[in-house]
Amino acid sequence: MDDLRSTPRMTFPADLTATALLPSGTHYILDCAPQGLRVALAGAESRPRVGERIAGAARLGPGPEIPFVATVVWTTSREMGLELEPPGIPARVIDSNLVRLARQV
Repeated sequence: MDDLRSTPRMTFPADLTATALLPSGTHYILDCAPQGLRVALAGAESRPRVGERIAGAARLGPGPEIPFVATVVWTTSREMGLELEPPGIPARVIDSNLVRLARQV
């Protein structure tokens, strides 16, 4: 997990909705990197357990949903961390969203 924190991450401001579509429902993505997501769990009825493998999709803005398979690496009462299996979130998608955010400021 330490290697995942060394890659660039995109943090989403409150006015930009990015969501993860998971078996437990739709959750806000708090930040993402090519190999990982930090996801809000507010309102989640069924919380995945650490080590559980889940499939879902990320919606980072305009454009298609990005399917992924991930392992839950940590949870708190309000958030969870997902380690994405390759190919993860393409860096070009994160970069294009960062450029779009910069234009909005």
